[in-house]
Amino acid sequence: MRSFKGRLAFWNVLVLGIVLVAFSIGLLLSNQARASSDLNRELIQSARMAMRPGPPGQGGQPGQEGRAGPGDGRDFGQQPGDNGQPGIADGPLNQRPANRPPLNRLNQFGFDQEGIRQAEMRRPRRFDLDGNSRGPNDDVPFDRPAYDRAVSGVSGFVEVMYGDGPVRVFTASEFGRDNRIVGVVQVARDLRPLTQLWQTQLATFLIFIPLALLLAGGGAAFLTARAIRPIGRMREAAAQITESDMGRRLEVEGQDELAELGNSFNAMVGRLEASFGNLKSANKALAEANENQRRFTADASHELRTPLTRLRLATDIAMAPGATEAERGKAIEVADASTRSMSRLVQELLLLARADAGQMNIRHEALDLRLVASDALSALPDAQAHRVTPKFPNERICAQGDAEALTRVCTNLIENALRHTPATGKITIAVEDHGDRATITVADDGEGIAPEHLARITERFYRVDAARARADGGTGLGLAICQSIVEAHGGRLRVESEVGVGTTVTIEIPKKSAFQIESK
Repeated sequence: MRSFKGRLAFWNVLVLGIVLVAFSIGLLLSNQARASSDLNRELIQSARMAMRPGPPGQGGQPGQEGRAGPGDGRDFGQQPGDNGQPGIADGPLNQRPANRPPLNRLNQFGFDQEGIRQAEMRRPRRFDLDGNSRGPNDDVPFDRPAYDRAVSGVSGFVEVMYGDGPVRVFTASEFGRDNRIVGVVQVARDLRPLTQLWQTQLATFLIFIPLALLLAGGGAAFLTARAIRPIGRMREAAAQITESDMGRRLEVEGQDELAELGNSFNAMVGRLEASFGNLKSANKALAEANENQRRFTADASHELRTPLTRLRLATDIAMAPGATEAERGKAIEVADASTRSMSRLVQELLLLARADAGQMNIRHEALDLRLVASDALSALPDAQAHRVTPKFPNERICAQGDAEALTRVCTNLIENALRHTPATGKITIAVEDHGDRATITVADDGEGIAPEHLARITERFYRVDAARARADGGTGLGLAICQSIVEAHGGRLRVESEVGVGTTVTIEIPKKSAFQIESK
């Protein structure tokens, strides 16, 4: 992250530096061009002012109006023949040709050489076609080649050395009323102020640009750090999101691209959390299924071991030398009972396996639950059936399902009640209508079930009293089978019990309309 921040700040400063340098160079060139253009306009204006008509002896012929010729305001550059080189004035300021008087009388007023230079330079100089001064002073041209070109009608600017510094000279042809050249005008301005302005601006920019870059670097670093601060927070939050703690989310602020990135990241984490949750649930269910399968296999092996042992002992007795007919007969009875017990256990295990695989093949046919309960009572021996009191309504209780499977459930529940209820106890089976569902309830006032066993009473091979259950021939699969059959019908099996009070088992089955029932 720091490397990225440094690169981003560097590129920001680099781009800003390039922009500042380009802007500074453009501004310097623009200022120089503007100052040079202003100076040229000033020279042209001064030349025009010098060409105005005046009295005799001060420019022009008597009664004649002088004017600038072609090129006085149009030809600003150096003309062919200048070669871009500054010219040289005709000697030092205080030295003139021997046959000419001094140019002015400023020396007698105490002016120094530079003052005299400035005064003479700013005064326009007018010449006739022979090179003689047309003014009150004995002037000479600032630049003789420029004068010669102006005599030929070519005006323009040149830069020459005058005294101790460079000057810009504008030379213009002066025309008369008949458009004939009657003279030449030269005006000059000192270039040192322009050079000093350029140097001052250049120095200012050389100081300003590094300072601006330094400030820009600090500002870029600050703004970059502030801009990528949300990314840092996202990185820290993302590092804290683990498989065991996927409830954390990034804090999203604003509506910019980083906020969209944070929302997308949160949505991705949410999907991952849901996927991990589903995976954990699937793994948990698979682990529970494996544990149930392991326990089921162990319990089934244990249950089969007892009848197999009894069968083996019975056959050993029957086949023992010297065994009497009575002993062989008793052994055959034991073997038959063990075989029946194993057959019943295998059938129950097969039924549960089909229920787990969703292959119970439940028939969905119209039936009356009163007939289901009556068939369960009819399957009992008379001595046991008389101990059960039926409570059926007069009207039919309609449902749709497998009559044989539901009859088996009722029979199993009644047998459990008979097994755990004294002979003097009371057992009832009732069928009731509850609107969208119907119930079959088997209740007794027997010994009841303790709360610690009640939650596990429908588990496979679970027995409240294992010794008594085996003695009575129970396998511990009855209630598990009943629950599987009821759930296959879309219903529910509820067990309510209290020790010393009794047990109530209720079967809830979705009810169907009466016209689906065929009369029997």
